[in-house]
Amino acid sequence: MSTAVRSRVFKISAAAIAIGLCLFSQDDVSASIKERRVERLNAQIESVYTTEYQQMMDDEMADERDAKERTVDNIYTKTNPYGTNTYRVYQYGFRGFYFA
Repeated sequence: MSTAVRSRVFKISAAAIAIGLCLFSQDDVSASIKERRVERLNAQIESVYTTEYQQMMDDEMADERDAKERTVDNIYTKTNPYGTNTYRVYQYGFRGFYFA
């Protein structure tokens, strides 16, 4: 066998081994990615349900609300203002505020 043929066979064999290893380890990588996502989600949930986070969101919402004059035609609304209920809407109009 010539050197060129040997080199080509070696490269093809190395590529096949690399592909096999990638396919074999794909399940481990997917499981690891899912585990990291769950860890991040749990950390986010833990931070949302703190007094500090809720106060920060309350201050942020008040700043956004008060940045402009609010009238009947320019009502301030924010969906899920505290990050705890996706069906909650905060509305602020010229007569006051409402939670829906």
